[in-house]
Amino acid sequence: HLCINRSIRCLELREIGDSDGELVQSITCLEPFFEKNDELKCIVGRKLNMRQSNVISLLVTILSRRQFSVEEIQLIDCKIGDEEIQILLSAFKKHPTIGPKKICLDSNRIGDEGCRTISEYLEDKRVEIELLSLSDNSRITLTGFQHIAKALAGRRRALRKLDVSRNNFGGNLLTPFVEAFSSDPDMIPDELDLTSSTSADTQSWRIFGKLLARRRFPMTAIRLGRNSISHIDLSAFVTAFNSRPRSTPKILDL
Repeated sequence: HLCINRSIRCLELREIGDSDGELVQSITCLEPFFEKNDELKCIVGRKLNMRQSNVISLLVTILSRRQFSVEEIQLIDCKIGDEEIQILLSAFKKHPTIGPKKICLDSNRIGDEGCRTISEYLEDKRVEIELLSLSDNSRITLTGFQHIAKALAGRRRALRKLDVSRNNFGGNLLTPFVEAFSSDPDMIPDELDLTSSTSADTQSWRIFGKLLARRRFPMTAIRLGRNSISHIDLSAFVTAFNSRPRSTPKILDL
């Protein structure tokens, strides 16, 4: 039925068992659907064990045979680590036409080495990505985030959204962020989610605010909740926009 119906735009696979290659069998059964459905724009996987042998390789092999790319891939809580990221993004670089514009890899096991792989992917001029979400990957440290920030700052076009919320980076996230985007703040993603991800002093919040105030156009949204921001930190951040009020983010979520 799925192969006949070519109007399905989103397919979600959820909680398929780990044993006896059940996930591999399920993806293999869906292979004709993946290849023939030109309308498929979004693939979602939730709570899948994608560390099983050949799962990622099988998925990217099938996607590479498609004539049209999917626009969005969400692999959430799928036990994806640095090795799986390498396989996935290497395939996207090898076949640029299958690379999605939106990649969500929340609640996985990605570390700094995986971030390095992601940064190399972002640096590829053929990659047209708009959204990157790495929320709740607790193995990423400031080093990993620095790799990604530098790659984003060097792109030709800014990301529409970056989500690195709920990551225990273990330090002041604002410092590598400011260092990466200081030469061109307009390359900062239009929407930025730093919820529960950084601890910073008042001076860092002031410098961060001044950086955002230098943008030609205001950000659509910036989310800074659960970062233990004091009223002094907040005052330092907001005051930075006094000289250029039009650059104040449209949505400031604290």
